[in-house]
Amino acid sequence: FRDFALALFGILPGTIFYAFLGASAGSLADSSSGGDNFTVTVIVAVVGTIFGISAIWLSARYARKELNRIAK
Repeated sequence: FRDFALALFGILPGTIFYAFLGASAGSLADSSSGGDNFTVTVIVAVVGTIFGISAIWLSARYARKELNRIAK
């Protein structure tokens, strides 16, 4: 059970990132058809994508460091 619980925490950044991308894509599609401020929506999507990629990269880096520590 412990391994599965740890794996759950390991996949959370990617899951949140992909959910954010899906919501942003829907928001962009809605704003392009409506009269909303399209520029603000694009900026929010780009900044969110950058933060999402950063979170995944940091998680992978930490996991790699821990695996190397355990393997030694």
